[in-house]
Amino acid sequence: MRVAFIFVLWTVIAPILLGSISEAAESMPAGCARWRMSGQERTRDGGMTTSYELICPQENMELSDVEVVFISTRRDGKSGEISEIYKKTPSGVDGAYSVEIYSGRSERIVLLAKVRVGEKLFYAKTLLNGYGQSGKMDPEATRIGKLPDWPQLRLAGEEYFYRAQTGTPLDVHIESGPKVDGPKVNGPKVDGPKVNGPKVNGPKVDGPQVMHVIENNMSVGTRTLGDAGFYTYTPPHDKTLSRAGYSAKNDLVFVVELEDGGDVVSLHLPIHRAYYGQISLRGGLLVTASSALLCLASVLYNGRRFRWKC
Repeated sequence: MRVAFIFVLWTVIAPILLGSISEAAESMPAGCARWRMSGQERTRDGGMTTSYELICPQENMELSDVEVVFISTRRDGKSGEISEIYKKTPSGVDGAYSVEIYSGRSERIVLLAKVRVGEKLFYAKTLLNGYGQSGKMDPEATRIGKLPDWPQLRLAGEEYFYRAQTGTPLDVHIESGPKVDGPKVNGPKVDGPKVNGPKVNGPKVDGPQVMHVIENNMSVGTRTLGDAGFYTYTPPHDKTLSRAGYSAKNDLVFVVELEDGGDVVSLHLPIHRAYYGQISLRGGLLVTASSALLCLASVLYNGRRFRWKC
């Protein structure tokens, strides 16, 4: 009897599960290039090295098909914010490539990559913060004067990006051209001319696009972008992530195919637990109510035992 019940239950549930899995697989784009953080460590000179893996859409690729640049933005006490653009050659073979970004100071970094597969282009982007103290530059990076004209996904307020957390809404939109180009200095007025990098207009993106959201290699939803081109996603609180500790993270990736069969852009964000996400509201209320009842009971009990005399 029990075996028959399990068999009937499985025949009802299995098609639903398999259907949802196949639907998620069909909603995913054919492939994308994306970043994934693989490690972070301090160096002996006080700098910090962050290692990233570039996940390519296919294997057996040539290194010449991959380009990597990054924008380093730091705050200067005299000139305000200074942005510089660097080019770096990744290491690896056959589509398994990696990049190490060295930070010798406190800086905000936007890491970009372009991967060519035949006639199709894949663009990848991620955001990170460096907290080095050596004052040195990345010895393997080459400074360039102009940011390549690559489309990218932009996180609203990414110039203030620090630590993406669960429960915090993230606004993402397609940006046809990068906002930063060439060394740019903004801040208080100083002696000498003000330096501004030229504005770049990238390729125009027409037609509706579909935003795919991938968390820890699992599709969690899709959304057709409207005329504004914005998509808001709030990473849900994750009990496993909350128990894993402060430095634990989930890999969140936004992917958009610019047009049917066209170029693909992605944005990677490490998602950490919320500062107070691991705190249970129900448990806190129960503790507070229990404490209040205990205090009230103690007052009533002691008030009956002792008679106050004036």
